[in-house]
Amino acid sequence: MVVIEEESGERDITYLKSRVTFRYDYKDQEGDVITNRFRVKTVIGFGPHQRYGVSLNVPVLHRDKPEDSATGLGDVELQAGAVIQSWRKFRYGAALQVTFQTATDDLLGGGSTSLKPAFGFTATPSRRFEFNCAFNYKRSIHTTRGDPVNEFEPDCTANTRILKSTAFAESDSFYEFGPGQWAPTLKLGLSRRFGEGRQWVVSPYFSFPLNEFARQSQYRYNVGLDLGWNFHPVR
Repeated sequence: MVVIEEESGERDITYLKSRVTFRYDYKDQEGDVITNRFRVKTVIGFGPHQRYGVSLNVPVLHRDKPEDSATGLGDVELQAGAVIQSWRKFRYGAALQVTFQTATDDLLGGGSTSLKPAFGFTATPSRRFEFNCAFNYKRSIHTTRGDPVNEFEPDCTANTRILKSTAFAESDSFYEFGPGQWAPTLKLGLSRRFGEGRQWVVSPYFSFPLNEFARQSQYRYNVGLDLGWNFHPVR
């Protein structure tokens, strides 16, 4: 059971083991906008069985638009979370994320400081299957430009072990209360541990929109790679 847990940890709100993840993705967006994004996410787990954790996500972006381009720091995210209850095959927890206005250019950030409380669970009915789900609500608490954020963001992932790897399908969507529309996307990918102590996890993926509003507000397609390193050797 621990194998699939390690390989799907980046998609699990209740997985708070200490690790660092290097993330790169390429987005093709409406209006001939291209975004190359590199992020470093560090999670520090603590307490009994690392049931509590804090994480810091620092993005660096390059964005090209037909009339402009920019490279620099994006909006930094800080999150604190906890596993509320854990059994052998099921656990649930909660988290609170703060997004700060740290972008070095208007093209690279959303223009608002926001809070995002979340509740999620993980079910592992067998050693070869795991289901993760998180329900997030994101709301701007201070806006300097553009429209404030007011969204409900459900995110559910099915993970299954195939040929010593974990294949996953992630439904990532949001409901924007302003226009009253859903923007669903689907991400397909594969995760695999490697290296001495099995401390590294590599996860390539491809994501695409499922309706026109998601295409306009999110992207035409998104391809990326996550490379994670666990602080302690994997069992």
